[in-house]
Amino acid sequence: MDWFANNADVDLSANQFGFRKQRSTCDALSRVKAITSCAVGEGGVAIAVALDIENAFNSLPWHSIRTALAEKRVPDYLRRILDAYLSERFIEFRNTRGELVRRSVEAGVPQRSVLGPLLWNIAYDSTLRVTKEPGCDVVCYADDTLIIATADDVNTAAIRVGIQVARILSQIRRLGLRVSVQKTEAVVFRGRAGPDVLPTISVGDSRVELKGSMKYLGVFIDSGWSFGDHFAYVTDKVSKVTRALGRLMPNLRGPREDKRNLYSKVVQSVILYGAPIWCDSFERSSGAQRSLRRLQRTLAIRVISAYRTTSCDAASLLARIPPLHITARCRKRVFEGVTALKARGEWSPDAAASIRETEQLVLYHEWAQYLRNPALWGKRTIEAIYPHLVEWIERRYLCVDYYMSQLLTGHGSFGHYLLRIGKREDESCPHCDSDADTAEHTLGECAAWDDARTRLFSKIGLNPEDGGILTLRFVVGRTLESEENWAAFSHFAATVVKTKEEAERNRDRLPPSPHPLTDSSG
Repeated sequence: MDWFANNADVDLSANQFGFRKQRSTCDALSRVKAITSCAVGEGGVAIAVALDIENAFNSLPWHSIRTALAEKRVPDYLRRILDAYLSERFIEFRNTRGELVRRSVEAGVPQRSVLGPLLWNIAYDSTLRVTKEPGCDVVCYADDTLIIATADDVNTAAIRVGIQVARILSQIRRLGLRVSVQKTEAVVFRGRAGPDVLPTISVGDSRVELKGSMKYLGVFIDSGWSFGDHFAYVTDKVSKVTRALGRLMPNLRGPREDKRNLYSKVVQSVILYGAPIWCDSFERSSGAQRSLRRLQRTLAIRVISAYRTTSCDAASLLARIPPLHITARCRKRVFEGVTALKARGEWSPDAAASIRETEQLVLYHEWAQYLRNPALWGKRTIEAIYPHLVEWIERRYLCVDYYMSQLLTGHGSFGHYLLRIGKREDESCPHCDSDADTAEHTLGECAAWDDARTRLFSKIGLNPEDGGILTLRFVVGRTLESEENWAAFSHFAATVVKTKEEAERNRDRLPPSPHPLTDSSG
């Protein structure tokens, strides 16, 4: 099979982006955006029609593959090998009467085979090479076929795309495939006001209406590339995923932070799919940012097992989830950098990895700049972690749990917080004479925790005789130095917070004290 290795693309159309090295859905979407934006920028319009092929990979007849291999001048010995590979295949199953039935297979590219995708591309390539109307293009990702027509006005574009669709349908039928008209969608791209009544597009024996947006390759694209429908779709989808994952991640007795982070990566991948294409629109849309920011906050809180009142920026920092607009911008720069390498013929795995590493450092810098904003909520947490930002993000095997998150956020069994949420009438410390029970007081001052604090001192290297006081910033810096230091702080947090929570529960069980004015004794 050396011939295929040395001729991987076998003269495939440049507009086929599926199953090909160094090509992705973002490359295909970028091509579509470039074509349509250029037409609209010049004062014209563009119409895109997305065809859905029924059961594509299981329905491609083998005779179409053999014909395509011959047309591509694949050597005879390889074609004989492939003929043998695609012969005498059958499936066995039991019918409703329990009888064993054997049926021969004469269609479909072999699934789970390294050759399957290549055979599909070779056979389907003829669809991308049909005669094109002026102003028309065909863009494919595997079987996802998009026909684009550009013109000065919408009616001319509709005529052109109708003719091109007819040619594409004819070729698809020649291959032995069928198009599902019911799933076919069409969208119009235009920059200026046009006719209120839009023409319909002829697809086979049916007519398809032009819409303002449609889903293509997992992204909703609209007439102005504003991605409003896409952000709404992602918000709804991620909300459902987050709720489902929330049941797997209770604050107590749930998985560790490393496993929670794995779950969070699943959600982030859903949110950030196609980010290089919609990044600019996302940064301009405050509404989309607010919607996805709420989801990010919920996700981050689940990762670190924190209270629901924790701010988005504090929770995201603890969970090591950068703001979405910064991550999207990073992905866009990586995509553009790698695309530039390909255009210059300089792409290599090392060169692409170098771009990703550089942009990751830029992301850290942009995140640090973002955290300098004095208007952000969660200042206690931000000020503690900010000096150690890179070390915090890149830490390994060190997990934040329910107890640590309380000390790091100040949201939990502290008088100051309980007064704020209406569960206490004052913020005094029930364990000492202090008037303010805060996370800082608990960590560095409260006499009730002197023994636990002394043990922590000895573990992380702070000498109390030197006048040292535990602060969040100091603790974060020292705990990141080793797993032993992290374990010591985790033990201190669990010991103290468990005791404070138990004391709080005991106080809640006590009957309320009688009011002096209503006490009838004496």
